[in-house]
Order: sequence, then structure tokens, then C-alpha cells
Amino acid sequence: MNRLSATCLLLLLVVEVSSGQRPRVSPKRLAVDVVSVQRGPQLYGAVLSGNATDGLTMAVERSWLEKTWPRYYRDLAAGELALATAASEGLQGRVEKWRRSRSGDANLVLFLQQEASRLRGAKEGEDEAPDSQFVLIELAAGEVRNLYRQPPLQRRVAEVAWALRIANVTTRTVNSLRREIEKREVDLSKTPDLTDRFGKLPQNETQWAARVALVEFRLRKKLTFQGEGEYVARTGSGADKVDLTDLVNQIVGQQLGAQITDILGGDVDKRPKEAWRTKVIREAEYEGVRGFLVSRLQREFRRTEKGFMFPDEAVVELSFFARMPDRSWRIIWHHREKRAARAVDPRRVEEVAAAPRVRSVLEVVKKIGLAGNKKVVDRLLAFGAATMTAQEGANLAFQRFLLTHSKQLDGPLLVLAPPPRRRG
Repeated sequence: MNRLSATCLLLLLVVEVSSGQRPRVSPKRLAVDVVSVQRGPQLYGAVLSGNATDGLTMAVERSWLEKTWPRYYRDLAAGELALATAASEGLQGRVEKWRRSRSGDANLVLFLQQEASRLRGAKEGEDEAPDSQFVLIELAAGEVRNLYRQPPLQRRVAEVAWALRIANVTTRTVNSLRREIEKREVDLSKTPDLTDRFGKLPQNETQWAARVALVEFRLRKKLTFQGEGEYVARTGSGADKVDLTDLVNQIVGQQLGAQITDILGGDVDKRPKEAWRTKVIREAEYEGVRGFLVSRLQREFRRTEKGFMFPDEAVVELSFFARMPDRSWRIIWHHREKRAARAVDPRRVEEVAAAPRVRSVLEVVKKIGLAGNKKVVDRLLAFGAATMTAQEGANLAFQRFLLTHSKQLDGPLLVLAPPPRRRG
């Protein structure tokens, strides 16, 4: 590049920057992630996946990008239109192939026919300029010069602010945004769902397999499992007959049932152990499903010379598995819900104690003379109530995720979560 061309390019970049809205403070004071592109602009937004070495996917506020880097934005917008057209054409073929593979499932076939009709109608507006809140930018390995990621709690401030459509989220400090959010009395502890703030985007094979699994879970067979540690049992329709301990577990959670069993002289650890992933995948393949849900309770009770040591929180983990194109299984959604046993609503404790199966176990406790240890029993009941509440919260989170991503086949954006770290 000659000196004149380089000078002209520099001037163009200066003009773009001066007419835009670049933050004037350190990235540490912002709520957004910062990505510097090789031979390109500095972008501010939210990194959805990836890293600086292998490449990443990033969401950037459309209005900010258009004002700050207009030439870069125009190229991206043109690419968006081309991608939307390709996505629409490819999706119709996918839907037809799917319909033929499940031709015997009337409910699913009806949904697919309705979606095919809707998608044909949507093609008429494909040449319209995109107007979604965010632009999705994919940068390959070698395209990222620098990356600064905010801590999760700091980034959540930006996400909540975007959800509320607060102005200038990209350029404002995290403290400024936090004050405005607090004025609106919005809970900052929960991450909002922004997946409907993107335009129509192509779905790769993995994303499509995940969406198929979610839709079939909603409209076909719901295969679900519940357990604790390596002990996982099928629930709902098709579940095997279970013993008293398992019946208690289904009502008040695995934590409470296990500890009552221990009080009665049983040994929970003698239950047959099996790698739970192997078990649930084998059953899913036998049933011919493409997705299933696993709920696992984290039991961290410890027995000491003074009695039971109780954790302060009941923890429920939900994982949704989807079958991938290579026939492997992947966790595409994971959620961890906590509830403090000490803060549980007394009415929920009474509800647990009044449950028929729990009441029958407590009657046995009385007969063998353990009822005098009221402190232990009360703690068990409180923890059971906390577990039930955590389970309900986790179920609600999954239902929101399921409905969001199974009502339409062309969106919203489906970001696959990494699997949780294995605990053994």
C-alpha cells in the first residue's frame, strides 16, 4: 500500500471514529466486552462463545455499530441479507426431510406443515434491511488482535440494560448503568433472555440438531430422569416401579429421602451405582428420542460424631441432552438452581411434612424412637422443602428455554451452553 492510500484509509477511519460513539473510559469501567479486530475496528459488545486464539462469536448493538463504524456495518448488513436468504432456502429442505422421518407423528407433522407454510410467506420480506437490536459477528482464528472479557456479574449489568433498552449501553460505565437499573427496581441477579433480539440467522448442523431435539421433546415423547449423584431413575410415563426411598425422593427430593433412609438404618451408598450418563443415553436410544432432560440433586451431607452436617443450600442441576448429527449426545442447556434451607417458607415445610409418603416414613421414625431428635427431623424437612423449591425454579427456567426455542424453527438464536464440569 502506497503512502497516499494509507493516508486516505487512515483519514476514513478517523472520520468514522469521530462521528461515532467510542467509550472514553478504561474497559474495566465498562459493562461490555471489548474485541480488537486485526486490521479492523475495536468492537464493544458481548462475546457469546469462543476465545481470542480459536475465534469467537460476538453480539454488538446494531445502532452503535452503524453510527461508529458505518463502512464496517454496511458490509456486515449486506452479508446478513445473503445469509438470511441462504438460511431460508436451506431450512425448508430440512423441514421436509424431518417431516418424512416422523411421518407417523400427527402432532409433530402438523406443526412442521404450519412452519413450512409460515416460512414460505416469510421469504417475501427477505430483501428488507435488518432491524434487530444486535448484529452477530463471527471472527475466525487469527482475526482477533485483543480480547477483554468482563467478569460475569459486570457483563450481566449490560445484558439487563439491553433487555430494558436503556440508551448507550455500549459506552456507559457499569456504575452508571447499575444506578439506572436500580432506579427501575429490576433484579440484577438474573440473566435476561436476549435471543429474540437477533435477526434470522443460518443454523449450523449442531444448532439444528439441538432445535430438533427441543421441538420433539415438546411435541413428542418427554423422556425425563431424576437422581442424585450416580443414582438416576426415569420419571413420568414409562418409569419403572421404585421402592419407598425413591417414592420419598420424588416428593421431597433425593436429599431428604436419602437422609431419612440413613436415619432408619439404611445405607444409601449401597444403592446400585452406574455411570448416569451411560444409563440415560442408553435408554434414550432405546426409546428413539432425540432429546431428554436430566434433573440431579447435589447431596453434600456429612455424618460426624455430633450428627449430620447440613449444607446451607439445596442445589438442583438440570441438563438437556440432544442427539448430534454424528450420533453422539451433547448437553445443549444446563441450569443450576439454589435455595437456602434456612430461608425456606415455613408453609413449604408443612407441605413436605404433610405429604403422604413422607408422613409414612416419619411415622416409622416415631415408632423406633428417633422422633425425639426434633432438630434433625426439622432440618431434613426444611432441606426437603428447599429442594422442592429449587426444583420448581429449575423447571421454570427450562420451560422458558424450551418454549423460546421450539415455537419457531428459524429462531430465536440458539446458543449452546458448554457442558457442566464433571464432579466425578
